[in-house]
Amino acid sequence: MNDFLLRMYTDQIVAALPDEKRLPYMAAIELENRVAEMNATSDEFINDLEANMPHQQLASQFQMTLPAFLQFVNDIEHDVSQLLETRINQMRWMDYTDVVHRNTGASPCLYFLFVP
Repeated sequence: MNDFLLRMYTDQIVAALPDEKRLPYMAAIELENRVAEMNATSDEFINDLEANMPHQQLASQFQMTLPAFLQFVNDIEHDVSQLLETRINQMRWMDYTDVVHRNTGASPCLYFLFVP
């Protein structure tokens, strides 16, 4: 699967979430991305999260306990993953090379139509 398409689908799914889900989810993702940029390895990333507990600040911001916030974000991530999997399974690529060559006399390139 093309990384660009996965990102596009994921962004569309997240954008369609209601604010009460989208805002905490995006805040958690952005926080984790910032922490990841500051760490060279996955072990450093995990150690940084455990030592500094940046999710605690987000939990407080959204008036939740830390365990409730982490579960809430995990549930949203699960929902996003399921919706993404559904979209991927519905996606189709159709080879339109012969149609384009027949109608335009175009050069010998391959043409694929992506149908979401």
